[in-house]
Amino acid sequence: MFVNSPNTRLDEAAAVLALAAATAGPWYRTASLIEDAGSAVRVLDREWSGFELLSATELAALVDRVPSGALPRYRDILERYQASGVRVVTVLDDNYPTNLRQIFNRPPFLFIKGDLREEDTRAIAVVGTRRASDSGLALARTLSSELASRGVTVLSGLARGIDAAAHAPALASGGRTVA
Repeated sequence: MFVNSPNTRLDEAAAVLALAAATAGPWYRTASLIEDAGSAVRVLDREWSGFELLSATELAALVDRVPSGALPRYRDILERYQASGVRVVTVLDDNYPTNLRQIFNRPPFLFIKGDLREEDTRAIAVVGTRRASDSGLALARTLSSELASRGVTVLSGLARGIDAAAHAPALASGGRTVA
């Protein structure tokens, strides 16, 4: 048994992180597995087996890759993040973004600092290479500015290159960005 106490939201989030860390293949399979089971803790406790994307052998191998002390370690990490204003939203949470829930290769969790808003459902990701050409950077800046000025939230990473080029022009246009 991974969880000896009554299952809490923190236990579920820690179990999601543990399963994601143990995933050898694409994360979307883990996200689907957790959603289908309705509980990452149930998956870890081997209380669920009806999953089509993984065979019983693959599912057992995934759970076997999770170290026995993983949940307390991930709970501690999550508590430290929460203390600094960062929260985790998992595929089990009602506030997991609707747009992400609809894609095939959705991540099993997101770390969030700040707020996700209803208007963020109208969003476009502007992402690309870290070693972008000058014309690529200019295009990312123009695209982000135009999108933001029309009320579209610009989603991008914080990596150098295209991702970084997307944020400043969107904000300068009075728009919103999510990184």
